[in-house]
Amino acid sequence: MAQKIVIDSKEFIFDELTSETQKLVVSIRYAEERIKEVNKDIALATTALNTYGLNLSGKLPKEAHPNKKKGVVSVNGKRYVLDDFDEVSKGNLYSMDHCSKQISRLNNDLAILKTALTTYTERAVATVK
Repeated sequence: MAQKIVIDSKEFIFDELTSETQKLVVSIRYAEERIKEVNKDIALATTALNTYGLNLSGKLPKEAHPNKKKGVVSVNGKRYVLDDFDEVSKGNLYSMDHCSKQISRLNNDLAILKTALTTYTERAVATVK
């Protein structure tokens, strides 16, 4: 059975498309799959970040003096002296930092993928007009 695809609200048979359009369709599908994967990775990292944060609940030391600059970390907008945390809590803080950086990187990857998807889609539409 011939594989049907929809481009710009019109149905086409994949094998009847030009080679260029077929490549664009493959690229669109790949970008869509990668977007799904990255969104799942963001969800995983967010869950981990939230779990590390919950692990800190009730273990937060007193807030840092407003003039304290060195050795200070922020948790939910509040500042604490890193040395005031126990070792397990420090581990959670480091893991939270890693998760936050990972989420930021993944969001950057997602933006790139969405840009590529838009470009592939626009080019595919142009090739079938």
